[in-house]
Amino acid sequence: MRERTKAEQVAALAEEKLPAEEFLRRAAEPPPADEQRELLQLIRWFRQRYPTPRARLAYARRKQREWTRVARYSER
Repeated sequence: MRERTKAEQVAALAEEKLPAEEFLRRAAEPPPADEQRELLQLIRWFRQRYPTPRARLAYARRKQREWTRVARYSER
């Protein structure tokens, strides 16, 4: 039996069912300080790169088209 790739391992983790109690426990915990800083930096970058709601929506729509196109091809 072959060893799973990292991508396959991550996909398996992403597909794993999480009990509601565990989700609520994790959701109630604030993220660590370094993750909070990183998140704020990413938000700041995104808002500078896409300064208007119109630009942000255009980005989201463009990415949705890309992601759904890739998903359609990968299902074949």
